Amino acid sequence: MKNVFKYACSIALALSSVACFNNGSELTSKEAAELDSFRRAEAEKTQAIEKFRQDSIAQVQKQKKKTLEDSIRKAEMHKNFVTPDLTFFELRGQVKSVSYNYYEAKLGFKKSASFTANGTVVTPKGVKLKRSNGKIKEVEYYEDLIGQWLGDSFITNDNGQIISSDYTGPDGSGTEKFYYDDNGRLSKTTTSGHIDGEPFHNTSTFSYKSFDQYGNWTKRIEKSSYGNSTQTRKITYY
Repeated sequence: MKNVFKYACSIALALSSVACFNNGSELTSKEAAELDSFRRAEAEKTQAIEKFRQDSIAQVQKQKKKTLEDSIRKAEMHKNFVTPDLTFFELRGQVKSVSYNYYEAKLGFKKSASFTANGTVVTPKGVKLKRSNGKIKEVEYYEDLIGQWLGDSFITNDNGQIISSDYTGPDGSGTEKFYYDDNGRLSKTTTSGHIDGEPFHNTSTFSYKSFDQYGNWTKRIEKSSYGNSTQTRKITYY
């Protein structure tokens, strides 16, 4: 506002000067030279102000472009960053933590997990992970109610996705099969086994409702033989 005010005052001064110079008498050579000098100075000021405005616009546009490019680059980095542990938990990107609204069997029935910056899961308290060739093959967890260690064993494909899981416990045993869609997302599971001597079977299908900016799902619906449930998870990143 100060620049605008000063510019307005300069214009007013110029007009008053012209009025004085044109009061009926002819301009002297000195007065004409002063008026020309004043006009050139005002023109230079106007050009300087316009250049400053254009430079400011260009700087803002440049910053916006850089911010957008950085955002795209970061998104691509997260989408392309995968490790066996992240794939095991259906994640990608430099995930810092994930929390669920349900008890995740792959976490030893915990509701949250954290990861190192290089994509390795931090083993939760009361859980043991056994690996083979860098991939999680068994998850054991301590069951306080019975005072025993229980666990699941897993078979994964070349991508690190679980394709089969076996469970053996005091109440029975079972096998769960995992199936994926063309996008690599879990689409169906089938479970069969025995609980307390009775056979059981279950089929679950999954439909995805929302994803975060890096392509990780944040909400899905599981439809099973026992009813429907909404599964959500919150993910933070490095």
